[in-house]
Amino acid sequence: MATEFEVDQLYQEVLGRPFNDGFDILNTFTTMTPEEVKNYLIQSPEGQFQSQFQSEVGRPMTDADRNFYMNQVITGNYGDSNADGVVNINDILFNIAQSDEAQRFDAPVVVDQTAINAGFSSPDYSVPDLISAINPNVPTVPLQITGGSQILPTPLPANPQFYGVDPMTGLTGLLSSEANPMFRSGVAGFTDVLPYQFEFGIPAVTRNVPYFSQTGAEDFVDVAEAKQIEQADANKSTTTTNPRFA
Repeated sequence: MATEFEVDQLYQEVLGRPFNDGFDILNTFTTMTPEEVKNYLIQSPEGQFQSQFQSEVGRPMTDADRNFYMNQVITGNYGDSNADGVVNINDILFNIAQSDEAQRFDAPVVVDQTAINAGFSSPDYSVPDLISAINPNVPTVPLQITGGSQILPTPLPANPQFYGVDPMTGLTGLLSSEANPMFRSGVAGFTDVLPYQFEFGIPAVTRNVPYFSQTGAEDFVDVAEAKQIEQADANKSTTTTNPRFA
């Protein structure tokens, strides 16, 4: 039968989170084999959501994602999204696959080779690598030059919540409040159509950033002497290879 350690490992593998569902659930799992527990987790709503995120969005679920979609399962607050005449978990899986983030993940990357040859970086941002263009001899190191972004699901209107920054972690997340304003969008007027998700911050961009080490006058002298010796050796090699006759 499955041990508590094995159950926790299976949760990490299938659901992407540690086991924290209480002793009653654990007692049930300990009467099952590890294979039975794994199959149960894969077929569970949370397991199907996790699999859908990995295949359609390209990343595991966050806690906010999990709370959002599991709340839909519990409350039944979703409709026949895939228009198959049946309202079930497949409609939620369809919504995940049709989300903006999933569409961006599936979109083909178009690479402009002409722009790359002209010194622009590939493939997501057309920003010239000015450091290499100005002085290719400057040592560089790849660093993230923007703060990065978080993509979070839209709160349900029936569950008043709003987004805010947790002062303890500095991350954006869902915060509870009874004074949550109803999200409205549209040009002609108000609409009850809610977006699937919000994106906070600036997408992460990595660039080659030059780095410099502190040097003294003697370092410049050593470099100059080394170059003179290198040039002298090169001249000597050229003379030996291509002798000239008077």
